[in-house]
Amino acid sequence: MKVLVTSAAFGQPAMQENIKYLNSVADTVVMKPSQKPLTAKEIATCWDGVDGIIAGMEPYTKEILAQAPENLKVISRYGVGYDRIDTEAAKEKGISVCITPGANSKAVAELTMAMMLALSRGIVNHDKNVKEGKWIRPIGFGLEGRTLGILGFGAIGREVSLMAKVMGMTVIAYDPFFNEAFAKENGILKGTLDEVYEKSDFITLHMPVTTDTKYMINKESIARMKDGVYLVNCARGELVDCEAVYEALKNGKIAGFGVDAYEQEPPVITDLYKHPNVIATPHVGGHSVKAAERMGRMAIDNMLEVLEKGECRFCVNK
Repeated sequence: MKVLVTSAAFGQPAMQENIKYLNSVADTVVMKPSQKPLTAKEIATCWDGVDGIIAGMEPYTKEILAQAPENLKVISRYGVGYDRIDTEAAKEKGISVCITPGANSKAVAELTMAMMLALSRGIVNHDKNVKEGKWIRPIGFGLEGRTLGILGFGAIGREVSLMAKVMGMTVIAYDPFFNEAFAKENGILKGTLDEVYEKSDFITLHMPVTTDTKYMINKESIARMKDGVYLVNCARGELVDCEAVYEALKNGKIAGFGVDAYEQEPPVITDLYKHPNVIATPHVGGHSVKAAERMGRMAIDNMLEVLEKGECRFCVNK
């Protein structure tokens, strides 16, 4: 069995046990972890003869997959997003595409909450001021008693809702496949898109990118939000029209924007990211030690399931 590893996480110290495990079950492991997604040309130089790939954020388009080695049977994503993989083209080639749902949900939820706190209490700007010898003490907005609107009530959205409830927030959530039982048990309100936009002091995004959700945060949806809303995107960059967000930041419609996912990674640094009320992180939402360990092992196990049994319960293109 020959395996190619391209996920950047596998270049981190937290992955040493998973790498040992992978080496114990595979005959050959080609390690190509990259902080930037590999290009089609780079992928083509290192995937000859591979049976499985532990994939990062690199694109697997129809054109790239057309050149895939004949014995490639599985692309196992380290993570849950698979919008950069042409799953139908992979299926036509007999390649299973697998993901690791739930493995990093707590870690992403933690970063989401951290951004909400940092933005609403001005933590980054306060830190900068103190280090510059400025003693400025404005009253922060805070989370207690505020309303959080969650767009996407899957594993991550549900974790965020529980953390927010502990902080004394009212939580309203929207999802086309809303989990009624979880919401009832934990006091989460069910809302429409418009209700989330209109009632929320904070809005967090946890949706996949589809034809319906692409650029769902745009000039029109922002206009329906409360004045001074805080927006956090730890999901996918393509959910947000960044120009519309920047305009809303300049006129005060949006009080703060936290972003961990970008349409292009790394992003071109525009004026949006230089705005004092923007906190930007380099797509590290799922990168806590515990989450990385879980996702890495799950990505390996998913790949092995396909190679040994021909199927995997976390396959997205059966």
